[in-house]
Amino acid sequence: MDAWKLGQVASKWIEDNLPSSSRILELGSGSGTNERAKKYDITAIEHDEDFLPLDYRCIHANIKANETSSKYDEAGWYDPQKIISLNQEKFDLIIIDGPPGAIGRRGILHFPWIFQLADIILVDDTHRESERHLAEKIIHLIEVPTVTELIERGDFGLRKCTIIQRI
Repeated sequence: MDAWKLGQVASKWIEDNLPSSSRILELGSGSGTNERAKKYDITAIEHDEDFLPLDYRCIHANIKANETSSKYDEAGWYDPQKIISLNQEKFDLIIIDGPPGAIGRRGILHFPWIFQLADIILVDDTHRESERHLAEKIIHLIEVPTVTELIERGDFGLRKCTIIQRI
């Protein structure tokens, strides 16, 4: 298991709950995204050119400061001018696994329209305080959510992700 990659339990949950060719929006991309792209229709948002893929749709969006990221002392979030085109799309799942924790992920809260793009949102790394707080904020923004927490122990210690489903 790669420390930056979505955990095995979360990956298995996706396989068990989403039929092949489902549309997935991933915030952040990497080796796990490449694996999912073999089965699913992936759109990824990525700021790091080293992680830009060849075999699925990827939007290269640099990190830009916004009101929410400033509020939480984070560096920013993906450039909204690059992702606004997603506003009319529909996905089966959104995976929030980027930007990296050192940059911060709460900047997404400045763009709540993103939570309307899918009925299922997976927030990775909720064993970390900032990601747990992000998941809690999203839960409060979504009406009547069902929340599932997945926990696994592995080579990199305890990992947790939170799955938020609109009923």
